Amino acid sequence: MHGDPACFAAAVRRRAFGRALRIGTAVDPAPVGDYVASIAKQPTQHGMTSTNPFPKAD
Repeated sequence: MHGDPACFAAAVRRRAFGRALRIGTAVDPAPVGDYVASIAKQPTQHGMTSTNPFPKAD
């Protein structure tokens, strides 16, 4: 999953976190959602909003 809020929402709908972590119990996605929301609001070098937590180095 990348840092796009729409991608996060899709992962929550599909319950992808539990499968990705290979655990049988429910996973609370709230901490990941908080992180995704915080990085989605951060301006990039060019003044645009970033949705990628791992931007390419220029």
